[in-house]
Amino acid sequence: MATSTPKITLKWGEARTLTYTIKDRDTGDVIDVSTATAWDLDVKKSLNDPAASILIAKNTADFDTTDAATGIVKVTLTSTNLTLPPKETYKMQLQITFSVNSIIKIITDLEIGQAM
Repeated sequence: MATSTPKITLKWGEARTLTYTIKDRDTGDVIDVSTATAWDLDVKKSLNDPAASILIAKNTADFDTTDAATGIVKVTLTSTNLTLPPKETYKMQLQITFSVNSIIKIITDLEIGQAM
């Protein structure tokens, strides 16, 4: 069975805090991510684009990991971040690093809608 990439639509130019609940894909159990050593959120037009093509970049200091032991992390996209051309779909990748050999990646389609 094929799985589709989840999609989130945000308004152009409107700041938004994204809340992620990290769960085990097989069991649905929440994963304690409090021991992660690095957090990154990148938005690009395509996942295959080089690092130089990152349109939005958030790193460890940008994340609220207060509830990471219960699998919940938050990151804010500012109004400036969300001024990408509207009505296009981008690839947003959250990467949680525990060690070189232990990385969680979550891919989401990000669509920027017209401002109201």
